[in-house]
Amino acid sequence: VSYLEIYNENLRDLLVPLDDRAKNQLTVHYHPKIGTYVPGLTECLVTKYSEVNRMIDYGQKTRSVAATSMNATSSRSHCIFSFHLEKETGEGKLKQTVRAHVNLVDLAGSERQGETK
Repeated sequence: VSYLEIYNENLRDLLVPLDDRAKNQLTVHYHPKIGTYVPGLTECLVTKYSEVNRMIDYGQKTRSVAATSMNATSSRSHCIFSFHLEKETGEGKLKQTVRAHVNLVDLAGSERQGETK
């Protein structure tokens, strides 16, 4: 899994401790075969739902939020939680691997500035 925040046009790795984030300047790249990727973005191996949930909780605690008159903890950033799934079935010559890549995207709050303080 990986967890990326986009805030003020800067990329932040939400799975890296806050003190270490300034050292890790992330940028988006494109490769014709693998598509869009972010070199240096932390990828953690997880095998259970509890581990996935722990990663989400860890990153969520350090997202950029601010209070508005409409929402006490309005998100100020976009974030992408990505995971690769891999399942193997069969044995020997009948062994097959099924792979999937899933991106869960949370967009920043869209309160209109004129309606908030």
